[in-house]
Amino acid sequence: MTFVSQFRKRTTCLMLLTLLGVCACNGPAGVPGDESAAPTDQHQAPFHDQASRSIASASAKLLNASEQSARPDTLPFQEEDLPAGTLVTVSLASSISARNSAHNTFEAVVDEPIAIRGNTLIARGTPVSGSIQSVRTSKLEPDRGYICLALASIHVGGIDLPIQTADLYARQSHTANKPTSLLRLAKGRRLTFRLTEPAYITSQRAQSR
Repeated sequence: MTFVSQFRKRTTCLMLLTLLGVCACNGPAGVPGDESAAPTDQHQAPFHDQASRSIASASAKLLNASEQSARPDTLPFQEEDLPAGTLVTVSLASSISARNSAHNTFEAVVDEPIAIRGNTLIARGTPVSGSIQSVRTSKLEPDRGYICLALASIHVGGIDLPIQTADLYARQSHTANKPTSLLRLAKGRRLTFRLTEPAYITSQRAQSR
């Protein structure tokens, strides 16, 4: 074999090796194209996780808020306020009769302290004012019938706190020793009223300052 033939043979081998190398480099070119989505997914994953955590956190806050609002010990008023339904027991400072009912008002004092959660808000002896709503007597028996009363205010902390109570229909207490010919509620008579609306002591004090 001549030198030229050997040179041509070697040149041909080198060209084949070069072509094989180029094919080897370009052949898998399509594979990274399929895997190119992987980094995108990896970048998106933390975003989705963060969004999920945010939604979960917001849901948890809403759940906690609804649970707190449903708790029986969560009150929509301050500790110094009287909620609706509070019972107010008083004793009459003077007698009330069908004859003097035209005055339309009466005075009394708190006969039992009013406490909320162990905190006494209204002490025994606190002055109370009320109104006479109506009087109904029997024509045949004037001592029979009722006097309809309601409380109007409680004097507490130097102010007259407006209150609203359910009407109380009080009947005369009859005794065998003291017959009467007139419908009458005696002085000292104990009566229990129920608040129909909350009494806001805190806000009333703030307004009076």
